[in-house]
Amino acid sequence: MKIIIRWVPCVYDSDPKTLTDQQLESLQILANEVETHLRLRVNQDQLKEQLLQENKFNQKVINSLPVNFFMYNKKGELIRWNDNIKRTTGYSDKEIKQMQPEDYFENEDRETVVNNIEHVFEGGEAMFEANVIVKDGPPAPFIFSISSFEMDNETYMIGTGQDISEQKETQYKLARSSKEKDVLLAEIHHRVKNNLAVISGIMQLETLQDGVTDSEKALMNTILRIRTMARVHEVMYEKEDLTHVALEEVINTIVENIKTTYRRTDNITLSSKVKDIILNVNQAIPLGLIINELLKNAWKHAYPDGVKGIIDLELNEYDGDVVLRIADKGQGLSEDIGPNLKGSIGLTFVENFASQLNAELDINRESGTEYNIRFKKRDVKGSSSALNIQYN
Repeated sequence: MKIIIRWVPCVYDSDPKTLTDQQLESLQILANEVETHLRLRVNQDQLKEQLLQENKFNQKVINSLPVNFFMYNKKGELIRWNDNIKRTTGYSDKEIKQMQPEDYFENEDRETVVNNIEHVFEGGEAMFEANVIVKDGPPAPFIFSISSFEMDNETYMIGTGQDISEQKETQYKLARSSKEKDVLLAEIHHRVKNNLAVISGIMQLETLQDGVTDSEKALMNTILRIRTMARVHEVMYEKEDLTHVALEEVINTIVENIKTTYRRTDNITLSSKVKDIILNVNQAIPLGLIINELLKNAWKHAYPDGVKGIIDLELNEYDGDVVLRIADKGQGLSEDIGPNLKGSIGLTFVENFASQLNAELDINRESGTEYNIRFKKRDVKGSSSALNIQYN
């Protein structure tokens, strides 16, 4: 915009005059000032319109967020918020504007919120869960994330809150389902233990009949195996751990069962050094059966005719390896039993169970009999009863 000054004679002036150069210069300065002022006014109006449009855009972005958005100053005054707060709490804009941050919470949650806000205004950040008091209905669980920033020498808190009611419900259902499965699995272990006890009892009755000496030996061996498996299930049921077994309790039961079955305790001393190792059930059962077979065999055959002797039982763990040693100084294995343990059903069991554990099996026959078994401790999935027994 440019203002041009021209001389215009006045009709009522009988003696028209021309403005002096100084007067023209003054008028031109005045015109320039007016032009500058008008330009500034136009620019300010344009800037206000631009800011208004930007604020509208920012508010649309904030309102489109699927979470609650809020901004407070240090006095607890709400500066900005989005429509999602109204949708999730049921409060009106007027009510929201008047509420302090802690007004949405009660009891322990209120204290948690106040402490986190203080921490944020000191320059930190916070993320926490709390139940929000809604206008109509029970409190709703939310997860909040808040931080602070400074602008124009003022400190503000900005944050978001998300309703996690659906996630909590899903979590509850999963926990309830898992608990129900644990209860069911515990009941299965309990019933397996009871069924094995019934089978063991029936077989034990069979051994009380006359004239079945050979059958008696076979039945007693089987009874001991069944009791070993039953004890594993019993330990899991008692400890409420349905996947892992503490071996010390199982081994103690094996020893007591062998002593009770063969009633020979005066001449045999058991030297036991057992570390209480926790094993996956699919390793615990075959290892328990191996210990049962080797101890039973040593108890029956190492020291016949009342000869006194010691049976060593050692179980340790080294760098993730489980190491078992069972040894005696007795008469040693029969010559009929070959280096691969063929010739004895019980020892064939040992070989197959060791194979199932991917274990190294070493037998020393130089002075009595010594078994050394070593395998990696690991969580094994699947059945623990798979055997590939060959009878030669």
